[in-house]
Amino acid sequence: NKSQASYELIQEAIQLFGDKASKLPSHTLRTLVSLPASYKPLHIPNKTPAYRQALHYVITERNLTGFDILRYHIGYCDEGPYAGMIIIPSYDSAGQLNFYYGRSFYKEGIKHKNPPVSKDIVGFESQINWKEPLTIVEGGFDAITAKRNTVPLFSKKIFGNLRSKIASQEIKKLYLCLDDDALKEALKEVEYFMNNGVEVHLIQLQGKDPNEVGYEAMTKARLNSSPCSFMDLVKLKMTV
Repeated sequence: NKSQASYELIQEAIQLFGDKASKLPSHTLRTLVSLPASYKPLHIPNKTPAYRQALHYVITERNLTGFDILRYHIGYCDEGPYAGMIIIPSYDSAGQLNFYYGRSFYKEGIKHKNPPVSKDIVGFESQINWKEPLTIVEGGFDAITAKRNTVPLFSKKIFGNLRSKIASQEIKKLYLCLDDDALKEALKEVEYFMNNGVEVHLIQLQGKDPNEVGYEAMTKARLNSSPCSFMDLVKLKMTV
């Protein structure tokens, strides 16, 4: 089945990349946030119902791959405050944990749970090449699906640290893909970055998000997008 095939891919990736792939950053790093005590990496299999359900959710319902699990250190919790949740960690450029996202892999109960820390971080910064165009999306699953140089906001708002990083790294091209219910906020960001000399491509997915449409559709949307003009901005503002 799909979960078994993905597990085999995980094992192949570990063999291919060796210890670098299988050694996760410690959840005891001296940062302002630490992973839940019950966090377990998904690339280490076990026979518990929670593990099987977590792997099924990530592979079947979120369409991630074994390599995604390894690359983003995706894990889960089977007890404690985050019991029944997928955990997606975010690390800064120094490999320090700066945030994590919790998402229930069961249908009942609380769907989302984040740590009580600021979201004013650069999501997945350890994965970013600042010499390339940047894509900004809302969620962790969206960023993993979009793959190429993508920062998740874990929010609908771009905070100061990401703004500063974009400015200091002199990013010239930006793809912004927020959910439809955040269009008003997205237009503010488009205007801000355009005023600061950045070529902004606003990607709208007709009521869906990058994880729903998948990597190929997201890639096509980026390739087919055009830079926003101030006239485009005026027209879009009239719709919200």
